[in-house]
Amino acid sequence: MVALSLGMAVRTAHPSSSSFDHRWSRVVGAWYRFVVFAALYALLAGSRSAEAQEPSSRCASKSCNTVHPNKLNVHLIAHTHDDVGWLKTVDQYYYGSNKVHAPFGVQYILDSVVSELLKNKNRRFVFVETAFLWRWWEEQDEWNRNSLKTLVDEGRLQLLHGGWVMSDEAVPHYSTLIDQMTLGLKFLNDTFGECARPRVAWQIDPFGHSSEVAAEFAEMGFDGLVLGRIDYEDIALRRSQKTMEVVWRPDINMGQSGELFTSVLYNLYVAPEGFCFDAFCNDDPILDNPKLHGYNVDAKVENFANHVQRYASAYKTNNIMMTMGGDFSYSVASSWFRNMDKLIKHVNKLKPELNVLYSTPDCYLSALQNTDNVTWPLKDTDDFFPYAHDEHSYWTGYFTSRSNLKYMICKANNLLQAVKQISSILGDGVNGSVQKLAIVVAQSQHHDSITGTEKQHVSDDYALYLDEGIDESQKVLTAAYRKWFGNDFPEQRYCKLLNISECDVSENNSKFVITLYNPLSHAVTTPVRIPVKYADYKVTGPNGSNVQYELVFLPGQIFRLGGRGSNATHELVFIASEVSPLGLVNYHVERIKELEAPPRPAVHNSTEDVMIDNGKLKIGFNGTSGLVQWIEKNGTRYPLQQNFFYYESMKGYNFNADNRASGAYIFRPTKNQPTVISEKINLTIYRGNDTMYLFIYEIFVYMHLTCRYCV
Repeated sequence: MVALSLGMAVRTAHPSSSSFDHRWSRVVGAWYRFVVFAALYALLAGSRSAEAQEPSSRCASKSCNTVHPNKLNVHLIAHTHDDVGWLKTVDQYYYGSNKVHAPFGVQYILDSVVSELLKNKNRRFVFVETAFLWRWWEEQDEWNRNSLKTLVDEGRLQLLHGGWVMSDEAVPHYSTLIDQMTLGLKFLNDTFGECARPRVAWQIDPFGHSSEVAAEFAEMGFDGLVLGRIDYEDIALRRSQKTMEVVWRPDINMGQSGELFTSVLYNLYVAPEGFCFDAFCNDDPILDNPKLHGYNVDAKVENFANHVQRYASAYKTNNIMMTMGGDFSYSVASSWFRNMDKLIKHVNKLKPELNVLYSTPDCYLSALQNTDNVTWPLKDTDDFFPYAHDEHSYWTGYFTSRSNLKYMICKANNLLQAVKQISSILGDGVNGSVQKLAIVVAQSQHHDSITGTEKQHVSDDYALYLDEGIDESQKVLTAAYRKWFGNDFPEQRYCKLLNISECDVSENNSKFVITLYNPLSHAVTTPVRIPVKYADYKVTGPNGSNVQYELVFLPGQIFRLGGRGSNATHELVFIASEVSPLGLVNYHVERIKELEAPPRPAVHNSTEDVMIDNGKLKIGFNGTSGLVQWIEKNGTRYPLQQNFFYYESMKGYNFNADNRASGAYIFRPTKNQPTVISEKINLTIYRGNDTMYLFIYEIFVYMHLTCRYCV
């Protein structure tokens, strides 16, 4: 499933353009598929050795507030969960613009939190999204930067997780997960040093949890993992059995080194009811002056103690975490911290059996480690999928939501792996271009980006960022090609709309060069497909010999795509043979005459069955339905049943479980069995010089079969 990267260079000058093509939803690169190379930087997240887990002497992240062995310790985790895009774009969320969709601004949250933490050394706060921290850091003066460094060094602001984003766990490729963690952790390491090294992974909002991701966290050296969303029946059972905390063995082959202590939060990741002190919450603050009207300390303390007992009933020890925050909380951090100061004071005074304290997940894990006679249940290999929050709300719809954006992210990541390789050869001169692509690919791993659960204008912005990163990466390839082939080598241009068979370079130039780069460690042979609108071409290979090609008509559905601006009617297809490992080759294409391309072949209207044979494999098609009905290999025929189906989505208004609608998050069909799209599928057959092309399609679906040396 791996092939070559493909860049195009035009010998004639063409004005470059960095403007974003709003047909982004159909964008792919003119690279085909890339092998994935992933580097895991153990030094960033730390090793699991006892020596590596000892912080440097100047770090005070162990300066946890005091826990009491004979009391129920309530660890208040002050936090803000800041989506790197969802209802607003990442930059709108950072700056606080577009208030129609949400009034929050992360820059103000960080400003406010830093200010409040400096007022009281007992206060603690945790922050996760490095993408926002990087933006904030870029804009700060020396005093603010030093203030944040001091808070990090003293353990009063703990940086959790460390990734560029809090990634989804179902859709991303493992390489993108490693890369986005590497990018974020490297920024923290370069900026703050050892004291900022996260020890707890904080995955509180992704829609289910993967054993593969847990295994990666274990290999990165994390001491623990905190989860927010697990299935509603699963969490109910775990609460009743006190198995909210487990030792997860996501990969049994890793042995003990692959174990990861995992804690599931009791209340998703929000504050208990009645104790949201955010400026945008409706809960009453703590009124503790008895001289004034509205004094409510006794009621607040009793209500809080009831919450604590309910939480404690689900956990094994006398330590519990209680999150104090939520989505984009702490815009006015003083509102939170002033009320939590009062809460800690009054609860500890009126409820002597409780010890309420500011804490962090790191301090919480340290408290658990000092607890005797506790045996943690094991969770072997399986994951926390699928996630559901009631009987009709299985969050599996996002596996396919916004599939075009998912595809674009995948292709951008493929390109990133290739340009990282090339940049390591070129040196520091192109690192900025690689970094920009790395940032936008990392950003797109967010659990409301690659999942497709964001608003349309946010999806557009993700795609725009990806498009800009892809354009920037062209500088890397152009620099490499000029180094290898000479300074007169033309600037590289991608054909980013090949998935709708559109390429300005191949359609409007009589001569152009197709450059292929193979990032693999072995030679690769792959087909190359370029949209064209004429009939007579000459293709010359790297050794100067003529290369045989086919002109293959484009299926009719391509011409009906909205926004397609191409006049191409065919694809020029040839085979690039045995491109060497880490090799780069040029194929020259020249139009000989402006002859119109041959007409499209007719649809196969006969009711007779069709069989194709390339000497190794035979495939039989039903003449009536047009679908595959059998495959024969080595004299043995295997019957098949093929068809195309769709599920009808449940409509609803989401006020209760029975009326739950299917959508971007939730997959809920009206019935268990899918509906056949059509009983009769169009079958078109085209025979080239040594290749047969079969197009099976209906109005909503399309399948393309290529058979070399078929008869």
